[in-house]
Amino acid sequence: MLDHPFFPTLYAEFDFFHCSCLVREYCPGGDLLTLLQRQSDMRFSVPSAKFYAAEVLVALEYLHMMGVIYRDLKPENVLVQEDGRIMLSDFDLSLQCDVFTQAFKM
Repeated sequence: MLDHPFFPTLYAEFDFFHCSCLVREYCPGGDLLTLLQRQSDMRFSVPSAKFYAAEVLVALEYLHMMGVIYRDLKPENVLVQEDGRIMLSDFDLSLQCDVFTQAFKM
């Protein structure tokens, strides 16, 4: 459903015994938490923090336009591509807006 450079491509999904497996695009940079822990003083420079915050904001804006509520934003779910760009992952807690709207109708 999502076709945007800030979201990994899902290539396949299959069940293996009692596990559900997803084959998605590989992000060799790891996640944002790992990248943060590799920094000498355990924090990003101001330009880096602005860059990552802006990319996450653009990704969330796209999800909002697609009617998706992303409810699991944390550094472990922000993957880093080879070129330093981000990808959001882990959509298991996400909701479609129509489901969200119906849940709160009284």
